[in-house]
Amino acid sequence: MHEHPRHLKADTPSARWAENEFATLAVKDLRRVKRWQKMAADFHALPGASIPQASGSWAASKACYRLVESDAISPQCVLDSHRDATVTRIEGSEEQVLLVAQDTTTLNFSSRPNTKGLGPIGNKADTGHGIFVHGSLCLGAGSGNVFGLLGAEIWARDAAQFKAGPAGARNRKPIEEKESNRWLESWRKADGLYHRLGGRHRVVSVADREGDIYEAFALCLQSKATQGGGADLLVRSQHNRRKTGEGEAEQGSWQHVEGLPMAVRIKISVPRSAGKPARCAHLELRYAKVELKAPAHKTKYLGLDEPLLLWLVVAKEVNPPERVEAVCWRVWTTVEIGSGEQAQEVIGWYAKRWMIEELHRILKSGCKVEERQLESIEKLSLVLALDLVVASHLLGLSKAAREQPGQPASAWLEQDQWQSLYCYTHKTNDLPTDPPSLKQAVDWIARLGGYLNRKCDGPPGAQVLWRGMRRLEDITKAYQIFRNQPNCG
Repeated sequence: MHEHPRHLKADTPSARWAENEFATLAVKDLRRVKRWQKMAADFHALPGASIPQASGSWAASKACYRLVESDAISPQCVLDSHRDATVTRIEGSEEQVLLVAQDTTTLNFSSRPNTKGLGPIGNKADTGHGIFVHGSLCLGAGSGNVFGLLGAEIWARDAAQFKAGPAGARNRKPIEEKESNRWLESWRKADGLYHRLGGRHRVVSVADREGDIYEAFALCLQSKATQGGGADLLVRSQHNRRKTGEGEAEQGSWQHVEGLPMAVRIKISVPRSAGKPARCAHLELRYAKVELKAPAHKTKYLGLDEPLLLWLVVAKEVNPPERVEAVCWRVWTTVEIGSGEQAQEVIGWYAKRWMIEELHRILKSGCKVEERQLESIEKLSLVLALDLVVASHLLGLSKAAREQPGQPASAWLEQDQWQSLYCYTHKTNDLPTDPPSLKQAVDWIARLGGYLNRKCDGPPGAQVLWRGMRRLEDITKAYQIFRNQPNCG
């Protein structure tokens, strides 16, 4: 049993964070609310730790397990309370455009065969077992600041769905009976945010290719028309959809827009990947308003025949380096575009979608959610909901260090944490009167996580910060022990 590194008092950042994040937890028993907040503070202080490690004692561990095993708290009420805290942060900001990035990740629990309720995660019924998570992460379009999650869908597949059916059976199913309905549900969360904020902010739901679904666009357009406004959609194009009118059989929507004159040329930074160095890419932007036909199988089997009136923006790289695949983004949106500058803005919004992928990486590598050992998917989903909230906080920390570098580190770290960090980094016992800035502290934490801070390196990311935070916990524990020894220091 690992000892807990410190007693979490009510005035520590971890405890304050937990109280704020779960202030509206819809549980009648106040004792269980306090117990959940204590559990959340422990997870916040030790991300990725097991329940016994985070709790710090056998008695506290048993209390956490009893809470998880009870039906008093559900994943939905956990995420709803976090959503309320997210909205509060939005209302206290100056952001005018909010992006709700959505994506799905797979959690593999094949090494946990005794966990009840898991389902197949591959293309066959017997290939791996686990669950799926589809998150909706709210970001500031201007700053990229992380406000938090609006919610998440958590589910396991039924192995029976892999049984062979009649040819084309999937095309005959309405969207509500498919897994892909999650993309519509995420848009509904974004639309709910738009109306909760009184329509004072533009809200845009952003998705990758898998979200290129006819019903999603149709729902968005119809809802905005009937309610006089609502959340927009911005989706990377997967299908070269057919235009209405003459000539649609000869030319798809992609070719139509790519044949138009260039609207504007922009320069973007392409991060390093797959052993290739980071580079700059010059993109030519073209855009057009396009009326699209309903897909033939939607009309044939489901009677859906309403055309879609959307804008298509194509951003294509010119003169890419040799043996390097050119950047090419084609995005559909319900946002009206009237100039090259607006098209550039839309592409900038789409570029921030990667942060939902970063969140899922933190969930797996930082919070180590795939190492959770619980008896059923219900218990696993409850702890997963908490891990999602903690992961969004870690992602927000890395962004805050970039966007608000001058704020004191004490806003994010407890006193023992920043003091031990300072002493370890500077190899001294002499502490400054005031805490360091957040940027300084994050740089030091990143170095603990392996960040080299070379000229070619970008700012530290969330994963390297998580690794540094785990090392900082051990350093803080040692600092507390030796600080209290009479002959040390």
